[in-house]
Amino acid sequence: MGMILISELARELEVNYSVVIEYLISLGVMERMSPSFVLTNGLANQVRKHFRVEEQGEGGGASSKAGAK
Repeated sequence: MGMILISELARELEVNYSVVIEYLISLGVMERMSPSFVLTNGLANQVRKHFRVEEQGEGGGASSKAGAK
């Protein structure tokens, strides 16, 4: 089973590591963490999914409307 540091995962997702830590705490993973805390692939994938969905929600509303007449 693979592992990844919180700091590496945050870099991959282009977010601050503290945001990742806040999300993990909200999941009830642990009360205290640091950027050097190691996550399993399963938990890392859950974090990836959360932040990618959030990212799509922010940028997804700008669709161009072509007025065909």
